Amino acid sequence: MFNQRGQAFSVFELMIAAIVAVAILFVLLPILGGIITPTGDAKTNIGNTLASIRTGGTADTPIFKLEKGTLIKSEHFTSKGLDKCSINFDRGKFSESVVTVANGEESDCSGSFLYTGVGTVNARAKVICETTPTSLQDTVNKLEGAGSIEMPQFDYWTSCGKDGDYDVCCLVILQKA
Repeated sequence: MFNQRGQAFSVFELMIAAIVAVAILFVLLPILGGIITPTGDAKTNIGNTLASIRTGGTADTPIFKLEKGTLIKSEHFTSKGLDKCSINFDRGKFSESVVTVANGEESDCSGSFLYTGVGTVNARAKVICETTPTSLQDTVNKLEGAGSIEMPQFDYWTSCGKDGDYDVCCLVILQKA
């Protein structure tokens, strides 16, 4: 019966510590889940990002899974109010596992990329849209100079025509997540 007051206090401290630990876990799980777990598919994530910055800007898509055989074409995004000729792709860090078909190489000026790698990988895309090919090139040069992106491997993104041909000119650069 001696010192029972101190023992009850230590049990109470343990219970408070457990409650705080559970609360922290509930706060961290959604954050970690969003970083590690891909959300959505490539077409949806790229399309939503293109739509959100189609008047100009730069944004990263949420992480998505790329599975062997994933084909993304510029025609997939015409429902978002973009002309298929104004969307260009660069394979970025996926040099050996993505085949890029450039705008201008096909008669209908559509661009696309096809993931040919082995297995599934987590990826994201940096999407850059500007009102003219000239301003797109300036933005890409600034981002590359700041270390935000590596210079695109191809010069296909200038195939948005001449300044004034389209309302917007966009570049989608694949990145490993």
